Amino acid sequence: LVVGDIATDAAVVVADVVAQRGRIDLLVNNAGANVGARQLADLSDEDWDGMQAVNLRGTFQATRTVASVMAAQDGGSIVCVSSIAARGFRLASNAGYAAMKGGLISFVQVAAMQLGAAGIRVNCVCPGPTRTESFEDAVRGMAERDGIAVDAAEAQMVAIFGAALRKVVEPAEVAATIAFLLSDEASAITGQTLNVDAGLVYG
Repeated sequence: LVVGDIATDAAVVVADVVAQRGRIDLLVNNAGANVGARQLADLSDEDWDGMQAVNLRGTFQATRTVASVMAAQDGGSIVCVSSIAARGFRLASNAGYAAMKGGLISFVQVAAMQLGAAGIRVNCVCPGPTRTESFEDAVRGMAERDGIAVDAAEAQMVAIFGAALRKVVEPAEVAATIAFLLSDEASAITGQTLNVDAGLVYG
């Protein structure tokens, strides 16, 4: 187990992993930061800088460092986790978060083009509202506020989002998509972004 701050310690973390394991074949950039719902006028410079440090700089540093290891091997596969906030989701929490996650998509496209000759694939997934701890906290908060059952609150939230499949995304569904993109079964896929959102946004 190697622990570090992805925004500042990417090189140290990668060096420790290589020292322990000898090589790195797969990387998932899943670190993310958000300040929650904010109107544009309420976003501070500190909000912006904090989100940028994790969502963009951390991913950039981790990818750059790991790619140098992969290039010296026989390639590898990288997946970055963005968000449907980057894809025009009308309920995105704030413009800064959407900008950071949109930047990840562009980063993946160019990185894939530049690293492909070294046998390194780079792809991206954009989860929709997913059954995380923060999602369940929001559902419980809605239930308490409206005096309804938790199941009813979740159904209300799903209706507000408007997903075609009328469901919340399960973490395992996002994980399965990432696992596919990392695997040899996706050996001809690079530079792509897949939405895992139960049908919220298209494109």
